[in-house]
Amino acid sequence: MQTRVLLLFGTFVSIYGCATDASRIRLSVNQMLPTLHTEAPDVSIERDSAPELENTSVAASYSLVPVGNPYFFESQEYVIEPGERIGPRGDEICGLLAATATSDSSDAWKRYNIAIGAQLGLATVSVGTDFATVRQDFTTLRNMIFTAARLAQVPHSKVIIAIKGFADGQYAKWSRPLRNPPYNYERIAVLQPSVLGTLNPARYRSRESWVEIEDGRYDNSTLPDLRAEFVKHEFIEPFLSSCDSARVQVRILKGYEGHKVNRPLQRKVQIFVYLQTEDA
Repeated sequence: MQTRVLLLFGTFVSIYGCATDASRIRLSVNQMLPTLHTEAPDVSIERDSAPELENTSVAASYSLVPVGNPYFFESQEYVIEPGERIGPRGDEICGLLAATATSDSSDAWKRYNIAIGAQLGLATVSVGTDFATVRQDFTTLRNMIFTAARLAQVPHSKVIIAIKGFADGQYAKWSRPLRNPPYNYERIAVLQPSVLGTLNPARYRSRESWVEIEDGRYDNSTLPDLRAEFVKHEFIEPFLSSCDSARVQVRILKGYEGHKVNRPLQRKVQIFVYLQTEDA
């Protein structure tokens, strides 16, 4: 009888403690949301709208949706061409990011935006024909990355950042050679949808599989995953590498290839953030 009571008590404590940790995580996010909305108004943070990941328990999940539907990439391209990167080191940016979490003034935010803008080459972006439009789109991407990194700093949590690429349709089949190093991504680890062939999957597998770029040439079907890999490899991983990233995993969700042609708004990436309790 005593053993049974102890077991029941231990189960209660475990469940209650886990629930408390999850509640603390959600509370921490709720407290930072007003500041995030103010400093990144072009990013909508939508709770519990991210697709599920199999065998993954989460305290909260968030979709980071660009406001105004900007596009990030030119047609058939998976690389955004920033200029020379003259920004500060990653650890300096991490320090500025940490300062934004505790500062009530806008000074830390201004210094952060200048620093991360230089790190991503915002001062000399030269993609496309409309410089102003491309610059704004790149700023939105920067703010999405910032928001994800800020959410990744929620205390007492483990974090999964997932990236999903998109592409619009094609008039006719095409293929192009991969970019030169370091952008020649020949294998991309992705999480496949639980139900293959679903247009807008609500659930993804938790084990990665490989997308192979055969013969060094890519086409419209692999373009979404290449875009996600570019953002992961070029922006998110370097940005997190100098921060407290031991708790953070970065994954790619199998991308979406549209069917309607000439839809620039589908030339983008989507970012999802999953927050787990430390014992998940």
